[in-house]
Amino acid sequence: METQRRKTAAFLRRRRVTAVPENSAPAPTSSFDPTLDLGEPDAPTAGKAPETATPVSITLGTHNACNAKCIFCMEGRFGGFGLDFYKEFFEKKLGPYLAEAEQITFTGFGETLLLPDIAPFLDHLNRTLPNTKKIFTTNGTALTPGVVEKLRTGKYLIQISLHASRADIHEQLTLLPGEFSVILENIRALRKAAGENLEITLVNVVNTLNVDDLPEFVKLGWDLGVHRVRAYYLTAFKPEHLRLSCFFDQARANRALQAARELHQSLASRDSSRRFQLFLPASFGSSQDASTSPVQCRLPWQHIFVDIYGSVLPCCQWGEVVDNLNKTSAEAIWNGPFYKTLRASMSSGDLLPACQKCPRFKPANVNDLLAHITSRPDQKKAILAALSPKDTGDVGADVSGKSLSLPC
Repeated sequence: METQRRKTAAFLRRRRVTAVPENSAPAPTSSFDPTLDLGEPDAPTAGKAPETATPVSITLGTHNACNAKCIFCMEGRFGGFGLDFYKEFFEKKLGPYLAEAEQITFTGFGETLLLPDIAPFLDHLNRTLPNTKKIFTTNGTALTPGVVEKLRTGKYLIQISLHASRADIHEQLTLLPGEFSVILENIRALRKAAGENLEITLVNVVNTLNVDDLPEFVKLGWDLGVHRVRAYYLTAFKPEHLRLSCFFDQARANRALQAARELHQSLASRDSSRRFQLFLPASFGSSQDASTSPVQCRLPWQHIFVDIYGSVLPCCQWGEVVDNLNKTSAEAIWNGPFYKTLRASMSSGDLLPACQKCPRFKPANVNDLLAHITSRPDQKKAILAALSPKDTGDVGADVSGKSLSLPC
């Protein structure tokens, strides 16, 4: 811990980070701030994004209890979601949008696949949305034979948040003792059952505890026969999460990313007919700049998120709730003032503040500390407050003219 503290202090002395005002946004009513990919389009696109009458990608925040206690999660107590809730709330409020969407993601805090009525819920999805890609994020423990059978008969993308290629690292991150080997067997069974309509992605939240393992994680994905591996830098939801951020160990992260890329190329060259994709965040020091194109992000035209409380967000990077489905119709939200403003700002290049620091829009944003901190106003405020001037000796750095200390 002391070594990490010294490295962090030295790093912060060398950098300047632009702090945002503490009152820059109201507190959200949503409990959701996902850090993982939610099935949204993989990459930005140049030129004007196409208009869509309804969103092609919908994310439902289907919060549920969780058997894991991941050390980088914001945590919380959730419940109440199930088949009846889905029918009474999401289908009634979003019915035409769900029917027209190309893909619908079921995710949020907790483990949706652990619902007591998961079997009839999946049966209902298979029956009512047979041609829609249905995306579930899971830690893998819930991939029982019964669940796998339901997934096999539908059209699904299963994103498994594994985070490590070794049991000891996995347990350290998820606090799921003895589950790693069980999860691997579940993945093998899922892969065996997978046909052309069932895809598997391994997900890795990259942090200081698992970054050196990243190349081996890619190798594990290859050995398991999954379709892709996705890695993301950890997003801090609490001040104590900062010590896990690769932002403070950039050279080490860059080495792991480069090794993972090279290994992927080597593995892919073994069998050019095999589909095995790798999606990694930008290396630190990246200079890619999206400002040369009038539109890079497609999400304002194609995606909406709604959780079980009705809270609406445009994407997984956005922190402040923009509307609520309990008081405003889906059509009024999708074609309303917020989305019109968001689309206009993206088209003109005069980005809204939440978009300016997004690493998806501009990969070089990984070089900004704020891109590694949640956009949720209350949580961001707490983290920035923890980085406020304190009498901490030489542990600090100049940030917007202030000496900051990093909690460890």
